[in-house]
Amino acid sequence: MANKPNKDDESTNDWDQSDEDDNWDDWGNGDEDEDKFVHIEKEQEPENNKTTKEKPETSAKAEPETTAAPAAPTSSSSSSSGWGLWSGKLSSVLNTATEGLGNITTQVNQGLNQIIGVPDPEELARINAAEEASQPKPEQPIRDEDSPQAVAEKSDAGGVPAFNLGLVTTIGSKVLNTGLDTLEGIGKKTMTILQENDPKLMNKRKLLGLEANKPNLSAVLLEAKKDADQMEQSLQQLQAEKRKAQLRFDVLFENYCGLMHYEALEILSKESQLKLDTLRDAVSGQALSELQETIGEVKELLELEDLECDSEGDYTAEELGERLTATMADAELGIKFEDVASHWSESLKWLSSEEATVADLEQAYEKSINALSEASALQMCKLHKIAELMLVKPHHSTANEVDGIVQLCKQFNGHLQGLTQRFAAHLSSKSEASGSEECKARVNTYFSEMLSALKYIEQAYKLFTPILQLGAV
Repeated sequence: MANKPNKDDESTNDWDQSDEDDNWDDWGNGDEDEDKFVHIEKEQEPENNKTTKEKPETSAKAEPETTAAPAAPTSSSSSSSGWGLWSGKLSSVLNTATEGLGNITTQVNQGLNQIIGVPDPEELARINAAEEASQPKPEQPIRDEDSPQAVAEKSDAGGVPAFNLGLVTTIGSKVLNTGLDTLEGIGKKTMTILQENDPKLMNKRKLLGLEANKPNLSAVLLEAKKDADQMEQSLQQLQAEKRKAQLRFDVLFENYCGLMHYEALEILSKESQLKLDTLRDAVSGQALSELQETIGEVKELLELEDLECDSEGDYTAEELGERLTATMADAELGIKFEDVASHWSESLKWLSSEEATVADLEQAYEKSINALSEASALQMCKLHKIAELMLVKPHHSTANEVDGIVQLCKQFNGHLQGLTQRFAAHLSSKSEASGSEECKARVNTYFSEMLSALKYIEQAYKLFTPILQLGAV
């Protein structure tokens, strides 16, 4: 809007002069400036007419001043009219957008109100206004006349239109608040209507397949974990039972390759027997009689010897190695028993260790039966090796070979008994923690397993008969 003229200027302007005396050409062509300016019509004041009629001479004298006076309002009028044009257009666009959004919101509210009964935004606004009115209003801060805000307000009131960002902010906040209030009202009303006849939405959950008793992902995972734990526990039990089932001498003896060496020795014995039968069929007369006599003498020597040897296991690994080496020294086979002595050393070390002290009955029995089976397998390996060396030996000393096998088998039996005595004493020490009956049962089982080991040594000793007979002839 154009600035209002001051009262002092009203007396100098001749509003009642004729059109001929007025210089309208200074204002430019009306058609060209019609699109650029906003025309503002001012009300004519009656007092000006009276003044001009009473003082015609004064108007004639002031005519030069009136011709020069419009120059200043022209610049201010052009700038004010330009701001007014942009402000008017912006206000028109914002008003149009507000009206369109208001129409859309009104239509959505009316449609939802018909469906679920949501109140109109106007009603919500009235309710909010009533609530705000009921609350105490904060005191308005006193504005300073010299503050920037006051100066801006004065400049706006002075008639110079400016681009008011506050108007845009106010309209945007109103639109957002109205939309949010509408959505909040819709949500509350929707949940209220849905839960009127269906508390906690149980029926809706059933319709959607979300029954409470139906397992969800969490329940399925928990059940799967429980099943996995049970399966793992079952596997551990099965492994423990399998381990207990494998704690037998025959199973462990085979695992330590003792059975393999025994079968190999058995094959060598059968081959030697076949060779003796072939040789017996090849000779006759006196030669046959001498052959049969030699074979019989070797058999008698082996049968006369007793393999029993009592031992408490009170010897070291070095003493065991020396004894075993001395038994086969005269046979001149060059066999060594370092692995047997080393196994005995490890067994003695475990018996005196802290591990043996803290071990329970089951752990001690497992160690004991494994030690017995491994020792027996190592002895069978040595017997198999001795049989091979005897068969490839070019010159034989039958008496020394028979005596060496007899003494070696005695030492093997004595070592197995000594090992069993030491481990049985350790098992008996666990009676206080595991119970005397269970401990006694484990000790009896261990001695019975030792008898199985001694039986393998006796059978291996018998298998040496054809091998020694073949070396004698």
